[in-house]
Amino acid sequence: MSNKGSILFDNQSEWTGENIALPQNSNDGFFSRQNDVRTGRSIAPDGTRIIFAARPLAPRAIIVLTAPTPQTSVALFLDLWSGFLVAAVIAFFVALFLGWLIVKSVATPLKHISTAAMAVANGNYAQQVPEKGPSEVKQVAVAFNSMARQVKSNQQAMKDFVSNVSHDLKTPLTSVQGFSQALLDGTAQDEATRRHAARIIFDEASRMRHLVDDLLDLARIDAGQISVKSHPVNLNALVSLTLDGLAVQIAEKNITIENHLPPLPPIMGDGDRLKQVFTNIIDNAIKYTPSGGRIMIAGGKNDVPPDASTVTRSRKESAPNRQFVKIVISDNGPGIPKEDLARIFERFYQVEKSRKRPGGTGLGLAIAHNIVKAHGGHISVSSELGRGTAFSVWLPEQNSG
Repeated sequence: MSNKGSILFDNQSEWTGENIALPQNSNDGFFSRQNDVRTGRSIAPDGTRIIFAARPLAPRAIIVLTAPTPQTSVALFLDLWSGFLVAAVIAFFVALFLGWLIVKSVATPLKHISTAAMAVANGNYAQQVPEKGPSEVKQVAVAFNSMARQVKSNQQAMKDFVSNVSHDLKTPLTSVQGFSQALLDGTAQDEATRRHAARIIFDEASRMRHLVDDLLDLARIDAGQISVKSHPVNLNALVSLTLDGLAVQIAEKNITIENHLPPLPPIMGDGDRLKQVFTNIIDNAIKYTPSGGRIMIAGGKNDVPPDASTVTRSRKESAPNRQFVKIVISDNGPGIPKEDLARIFERFYQVEKSRKRPGGTGLGLAIAHNIVKAHGGHISVSSELGRGTAFSVWLPEQNSG
């Protein structure tokens, strides 16, 4: 444009030939000069308000860049408020929908868990809930299902416990009652018959006493009151003492004992409790080993297996510094089916449900398991049908760890 305000050229060909008033005085409040560039506000030929930047192009010509005057905050808001309102409404309903989905994903699984928990409280232990939802809710569902299975298992174990205790008490009580009646009513007239009746009463009373002692041991174990003294124990002497105590049963079945134990390092433990462990295991082997059979005892220093669940975590973590003594007691009896091995240490568990146990209370292995656990050791069993069974016991050395 010329310095008189006449527009010589317009890149959009809208204002060519028109006049535009630009402030000429830099002190008039509308125009300032900065490095030969002038900026300010003006009115375009079409009446719109503009801002401009001008610079001399030639002595009588000026190049001007123009743009519409920016709107004020109020005007801008009035132009945009409808868009904001639509966006806010959409965001509200999207948030409402997402909130509903989140609440449903949490509330529905929790409602299932609550319903199942009430059912368990009312005695229905076969409850399992879907393991889905957010990770935290899923963890709660997994924990609940595990708890429900454990409660169901414990309830079944309790029923089996009561049933087996009743059976194991009823049989000797029947014998005691019958032979006592024979003595009272004179049926047992001769001396031999009376002595036989007295012997039966004594044996059955001893059997009941043994059962009661085992039940008391289990009660103490369950209550966390098992007493384990700690002093150096010579395992070689302990095993020999155990074999001496079972010499009569061994001789009656003509069983060969092969004791291949090398000299073992001492351990810290309760000698009486550990003797109870080896007595229960060897006595069990004697009962199931056929006449003329063989029981072998071997052992030595050995690392505890990685799946040793009875060894506490702190002991596992210090395994490189902790040494164990392993004793293996094996027989050539009929063996144990594979599906029964996992439950062999359960109280009163019977491998053959239809066959009466050959004496004993059915609690010996459960007690042995808990005593070994109390010593920070581990006990396991392996078996092959027709070839025999082997029980392995790991006990920590005296100065290890």
